[in-house]
Amino acid sequence: MLQRVSRYRRRFFGLKTPHWLKDGLSIGGYLNVFDLLPTLAAIALAPDHFFKRVPQIISSKFTWHKTPIKFLTSGVALIVILLVWLDAGLLEEYGLTDKTVIGRYLLGICLTAPLTIPIIAVFFRICLFFLSGLPGTSGNDTSQIAMELGIPVSAFTYVRIEYRKFLWSTFYFGVYFYISLQVFLLLSYYLWSFGDYIFEAAANAMDECKSHVDDLVAISGQTLTLAQRAAYYARCRETVLPSANIGPSALTQIVFGGLAGITIIVGCAMMIRPYIALLRSVVTIPTKRMHRVDCMEAVAALKPFRGKGAKSKYHTTSARRLPLIAQRIESKFKAQDRQAVASGSTWRLKLRQERTATYAKMLDLPGLRDALSKYPFTDEIKENLSHFADRLEVLLEKEPNLDN
Repeated sequence: MLQRVSRYRRRFFGLKTPHWLKDGLSIGGYLNVFDLLPTLAAIALAPDHFFKRVPQIISSKFTWHKTPIKFLTSGVALIVILLVWLDAGLLEEYGLTDKTVIGRYLLGICLTAPLTIPIIAVFFRICLFFLSGLPGTSGNDTSQIAMELGIPVSAFTYVRIEYRKFLWSTFYFGVYFYISLQVFLLLSYYLWSFGDYIFEAAANAMDECKSHVDDLVAISGQTLTLAQRAAYYARCRETVLPSANIGPSALTQIVFGGLAGITIIVGCAMMIRPYIALLRSVVTIPTKRMHRVDCMEAVAALKPFRGKGAKSKYHTTSARRLPLIAQRIESKFKAQDRQAVASGSTWRLKLRQERTATYAKMLDLPGLRDALSKYPFTDEIKENLSHFADRLEVLLEKEPNLDN
């Protein structure tokens, strides 16, 4: 998008930008927000791509993104200005009237993001554990999120980190983390406030006894007193069958589970997954947990074909997705191989051993071929499954090198 803007600018003004336009852009640059937006948008929308490009940004190549230290200092300065502008009295209440104190305070929050993110990940993981026990919730539905939450917590991840790259990337992520945390807290507040309203409305709509009392009030011409209404309602609750109503506890579990699930998904998307992209970009080779996360899409796509013949239109559509999934796995393998080759022969061998063992265990290609010969799949499904198994076997046997 920014390159297209530059192309239009050259088309209208030529190679040399007019002085008045340069002055206008420099004035806007003092606000800082314009310089920060491209980087913040890149971290939020394409973190994998951005953090892989951090070494290029540091090497002073032309880019729309600021260098790490400049981005950190400009981001903290902008946040201080916004806080003072929004509510200076609030800062006085907490004894933060001095802007330098506020700056050091925010700088500490930004730089300690690597310590805060694992705590948030553990909290989300505990919430997922309790949510998996609610009625109608399957533990398999949250398995990929649970695995992803384990990446920032695992000690094996930090053993393989190149700490120089990690430090520079943290300068970028720290500012993004502070801003995303405030947005997440604001969204969570409004989400739970709206959920409380929905809970009350649903509870009133599902309570048959309340509707019976309302009917009696209408029939009586609004002559029933509050005491009579309460007595009729209590008598109805004593005589109505438990199966006729959804009890308050069940309704509470449904609403609470839904709100908690949405909150965890939003939190993971805004804070955890960009940090996981940071970790993936700075490790020498991926950990076993990262390989398991990469496998989850293929495992979910192959699951319908494990136990029975799949003839439905939905299963045919799932089988048609397998070539695209194989293509994504192949692109991941190429990026990992280049990273391992750059790290040395020891890491290259370790990558191949761990990746082959993890994919072989999770995908179980021999079991998939056994299902192909045992169950009556359609010809199209058989072709897609067989081609996927052949392609994955070739990828797992291939030696990591720069040409693959």
